[in-house]
Amino acid sequence: PRNSRRKSTSLVESDIQTNAKMADDRTMAQMLQAPIEGYEDAIVVPPINANNFELKQTLINLKEKQESGLIKNLRDLS
Repeated sequence: PRNSRRKSTSLVESDIQTNAKMADDRTMAQMLQAPIEGYEDAIVVPPINANNFELKQTLINLKEKQESGLIKNLRDLS
């Protein structure tokens, strides 16, 4: 059976230095930031016109209740 095979556990000493200096000494947070060089002009926030949205009927009803003074506690919201 496979389970009865012995694993060889030979240890090999390494001559490699594990504490090597990195050429780039940025922090992890700095490395994870997306590069923006050359992209500044490409990122544009489109204008939002006042007529470019939709009010849901429940929000309209809530506003009407609020204006008429019908909302006294949390149960009145439903």
